[in-house]
Amino acid sequence: MQKVGPQLFDIAAAAVYVAAALEPWVAAIMFVTLASYIPLTIYLTERRGKYRKELNVRDNVRSARATDALLSWETVSYFGAQDREVARLSGAIDEYQRVEMKLLASLNSLNVIQSTVIFAGTASGL
Repeated sequence: MQKVGPQLFDIAAAAVYVAAALEPWVAAIMFVTLASYIPLTIYLTERRGKYRKELNVRDNVRSARATDALLSWETVSYFGAQDREVARLSGAIDEYQRVEMKLLASLNSLNVIQSTVIFAGTASGL
């Protein structure tokens, strides 16, 4: 996980400037909003990286199974193993889709959390 310290220092410096230029409560709202937005984004993005790596592995397996099925079509047909080959390819596709759904759900949750934090900060400022 990345270090959040430098970002918090920058946010604090910006909050001090805003407090001097505008109102202190605006600076407090800005500091709390950004101080929660940045660490949440970093944490959730790093968690999404795990799903992306797994999706890449599943994509490679799926592609290899599809290529293998196409290249060995005559052999599979000769030995009557079409059902087994279809089951293998179908299983690889199902695994790929399962991981893809996890990745899309993590992206949607990241977007919802980011929007909620920004909305809460904006609503507090109003």
